[in-house]
Amino acid sequence: MKTKIILLVTGLLLLTGFFGTSKQALSERNVAIYEKALSLEDTIDTGFSGYVFSAVPVRFFAGDADYVRKGDTFVKQKPLFQVLAATALLHEGNYTLIVPTVEMMEGVFSLLSPPDTQYTDTLHAAVLWHEGFHAYQLENYENQVTALPGCGAEDSAFQPADANEAARALFMDGLKALHQAVNEEDPQKIRTYVKTFVQLAEERDALLPEETQAAERFKETVEGTAYFVEMRATEAMGEDISAYTDLPAFYTNGPGKYYNSGRMMWMILNKLDPVRMESYDFSLPLRTIMEEIAKE
Repeated sequence: MKTKIILLVTGLLLLTGFFGTSKQALSERNVAIYEKALSLEDTIDTGFSGYVFSAVPVRFFAGDADYVRKGDTFVKQKPLFQVLAATALLHEGNYTLIVPTVEMMEGVFSLLSPPDTQYTDTLHAAVLWHEGFHAYQLENYENQVTALPGCGAEDSAFQPADANEAARALFMDGLKALHQAVNEEDPQKIRTYVKTFVQLAEERDALLPEETQAAERFKETVEGTAYFVEMRATEAMGEDISAYTDLPAFYTNGPGKYYNSGRMMWMILNKLDPVRMESYDFSLPLRTIMEEIAKE
């Protein structure tokens, strides 16, 4: 049961029909990426003071082997999880970050992404922070995360939202309201935008089955906060974060869009109630908190 839960909080799950052949040592490029991620600890404000990236056990998956962090080096071991995925997995009593090597990720992205899309070392370092945050979530809030409605939902749960044209339009309108709230400084105006978002979300919920509503709220909460952490890591490396912060030009199918809506909800909570943000324990979906704010 725990393994299934971990798969469903994966920030990136890429099933493929091939695996590479690993070398005797982890490449210097991957080591440098990991060290870069470590160097960000004193510069990133995630809003979760208990999240210490260096404390998360790490395994780089390279096809027929994992490279496991042991002290200041990486040791080659038998892979724990023979699917190409960036994820958090319970191992030896601790939630462990498992991430493919940057070379493997590049290969998959070249097959699945548009020609002008590149998988960079910077993105890989940010993904380490994102997936490490999932390990932190489950290490510290497993009972709350697994009790959230929508935990355990299959990808098919999102299909009714993508198939309904009215729901698609309402989602994009709601995303615009969230974007306006994130880019506003006046608390009263922020609340007005939140009320607009909640009204649109309620209209949309009326078009969707309860299973879909719950799955969306779960993704927004668990992945939205991790996506915020990923954005902060990218920003700390001096990279352009417009890919995170720009309003999407069009609707996209699948659960990825909830990463962005959840990220914005988390940022709105930070603006309006930073004290509540600091004590957030994943016992409530972020959407529920938006609904509470709308009523205030």
